Amino acid sequence: MELPFNTVYSQDILGNKIETPVADWPLKREWVNYAFDELAAAGYGTSSAYTMVKDPSKVNFSYRDNLFSGSDLIATGVASFGHISGVHYQNNAEWAGYLGAIESGELPLMRGLKATPHQLLVREVILLLKRGYLDGDYFHHKLSVDILEEWSDVWRQYAEDGLLTVAAGDVRLTRKGLLEVDGMLPAFFEGAHQGVRYT
Repeated sequence: MELPFNTVYSQDILGNKIETPVADWPLKREWVNYAFDELAAAGYGTSSAYTMVKDPSKVNFSYRDNLFSGSDLIATGVASFGHISGVHYQNNAEWAGYLGAIESGELPLMRGLKATPHQLLVREVILLLKRGYLDGDYFHHKLSVDILEEWSDVWRQYAEDGLLTVAAGDVRLTRKGLLEVDGMLPAFFEGAHQGVRYT
């Protein structure tokens, strides 16, 4: 379970107003690993670090796959993130500001960033890696980039850590990698975006 910083629960926990037991990462991974094993035993196949499906050859997640491959997404709702024509943006994170903008006929935007070509590459790599694999040819044909060369040290370290394998230009996460993928992603961020809290 994720508790974003701008939720009432997180504010209460961080402000020491309440004590809410929240599972730590090792326990969360243990639960997900158990669930994946049980679903696999029942005939399900892995679709991503977060999903399993009964028959992967018949089921696709077109929304997820298209979004992860760079399609646009219009943000609706308080604090929602969107991506349109290479611009990342976030709506106002407070109800009053969000509704006020809408009621006055304005977009409820709080912040935005026109991504550079390299930032769009990073975005696609980290999102697609959540599926559990990366196709090197896809990036070569779409963006003329060799992702294995671009992040060679990262791939090498993650392979040594047992998080992934690299073969024939492709990257495939191991089960351990699937369970830890969110923690792996910051290694691909540009320096200015490392260690930043996102709300």
